[in-house]
Order: sequence, then C-alpha cells, then structure tokens
Amino acid sequence: YIIRLNRDVGLQSGDPREYGHYERRALFNAAKPLYDYVTPEWTWILNHFSWSTDTSILIVGCGFGWALEFLDAQGFTDIWGADPSTYIQTTKDLTDPNDGKKFAMLASKIQNTNMAVRAQVNALLRTADHDKDGGFDVVISERMLSSLSDQEAVDYSAKIRTWDIVKSTGTVLHIEHDLNPDSGRDPEMNWHKIADWKVLLPNDLIARSGGGEVI
Repeated sequence: YIIRLNRDVGLQSGDPREYGHYERRALFNAAKPLYDYVTPEWTWILNHFSWSTDTSILIVGCGFGWALEFLDAQGFTDIWGADPSTYIQTTKDLTDPNDGKKFAMLASKIQNTNMAVRAQVNALLRTADHDKDGGFDVVISERMLSSLSDQEAVDYSAKIRTWDIVKSTGTVLHIEHDLNPDSGRDPEMNWHKIADWKVLLPNDLIARSGGGEVI
C-alpha cells in the first residue's frame, strides 16, 4: 500500500508529499472520507446482502479487522477474523503512533489461524463456539485469493465446506480486485478478473473490491 495522504490540501510545486501504507488513517479514516475505503465497501456489501445482525460472519485475511469494527458498529455480534500474518499478530494490540489509535480495536477477534491447517481451523471454530453447529453463516475472504495459486484457491474453497467452516446453507464470498493478469500490479500476485474467479470457483460468490458488483 502506497497511499498519498495529503492529496486533499492544495499543495504547491515542490511541497512534500506524505504517504501512508496499510494503516487506519489511510484506509479507515472516518474523519476524512477520502481516506476511508472500508466504510463505502462494507456499506455496499451490507446493503446488497441485507444480513440480519445475528448472522455469524468469519472474515479470512482480515488484517487489523477494520471490517469487523465496521460490522460491530452496525450491531453485528457474532463476528470473527482469521489472519496468520506475523506482522498482524505482533502489531494488532499496539497503538499506531501516527494517529494514537490501536491498530486493531477488536484484536481479540482476530485469530492466528492458517486456514489450510485443520487443527488450527478446529481451534478457531471452538473459540467462536461454532464447532458443533455446522460453522458460520457467512465466510468472507478479503483480497486473499490473489495471494494464492489457482489450485490453492480451489482447495481453500473446498475446505470451507468439507471442514464445516460454513454451514451447508451458508454463504461463501470472496472480495477481490477486478484485474487482468497483466494489469501491472505486483507480478507475484495472482490477479484475475472477477468473472474469471467465478469460473474457477463456481459455487462461491465474488464481489468486486470496493463494491458495485457481486457474481
């Protein structure tokens, strides 16, 4: 993430540019909507699906759990995240010196779970109290598929169901950028158009990153 932070002020030629990265002030800044990607994306998702606030939701690849914070503010109570990133897990309880806020307000909800390891998944389900009821109502990945190979994505999608991470009547949703493989973005990532993700994962729903379309 390289996000110019002071683009809302009238800079003159030669004035210094300030940049942010994966941080709240650049991506989930309620005081400055120009720097708030989370609120419009998740407002669109909730409007599209109209889930009741007692819906159980697991967000995979949740980072610092800003989507969880948004859902919590809307009254959702059974919400959990999974992210095994060492950076996320070692930083989530700290305070960001740039804005004085915790990196993750719901740090206890962000489980250090590798979704490809059955024992870790089982531990998450027990912690969330969904180990005996068939799993969550909704499982969502946040821009995680693009970090997997096609085969890894297919395997992940299958495990969500065969490992009872989602209920048999539940929803599996992936939020992904709508990009061609030759988009010029990080070549180590696995970019696809969302229509191509849908072909690869026909049993799942794919939402365009930022909202606007679900297929």
